[in-house]
Amino acid sequence: MMRRFELQGILWALAHEDLIPTNGVKTNTVGDYEPNNSGFEDKYKKGLKPADLFDDHAE
Repeated sequence: MMRRFELQGILWALAHEDLIPTNGVKTNTVGDYEPNNSGFEDKYKKGLKPADLFDDHAE
């Protein structure tokens, strides 16, 4: 719910409120949510890059 409010607030602040649908912005998550703990050593996912989180990233 907060993600929706944040996105709609950003659109409003950028004067794009016309892009906000009547039922609100869709905020479906993509894939499973598997957060890692903040920190180093075994808590840090070594070698993980933001592009690795998407299936269609180019190499």
